[in-house]
Amino acid sequence: MSSIQPMPHFSTSPLKDKEKAQNPKKKYNCKEPSFTYEYFETAVNQKGEEVRVCKVINEDGEKCSTEYKNIGSLTGNLIMHLRDTHDIVSQDDRENVKKVL
Repeated sequence: MSSIQPMPHFSTSPLKDKEKAQNPKKKYNCKEPSFTYEYFETAVNQKGEEVRVCKVINEDGEKCSTEYKNIGSLTGNLIMHLRDTHDIVSQDDRENVKKVL
């Protein structure tokens, strides 16, 4: 009767394993909150989902009220909304544009 031994875990690239051990993944730590927080408020929609609601006042004097689902701390869609709909960009983006021009 033969016994089957489990194969030991091995890597096809020992260098990669060594690099991973020396350079563990760093967590991204945001230095400061996104500039979007001053333009959006947190609310709960009719489905019970947490959303971000745009509170920018448009030319007609009405609140924009566009809603985005709150998925963790991702702000990409909020930033694009502010840029594309309201021509609002972060101070950092304005400074980068000046450097390019």
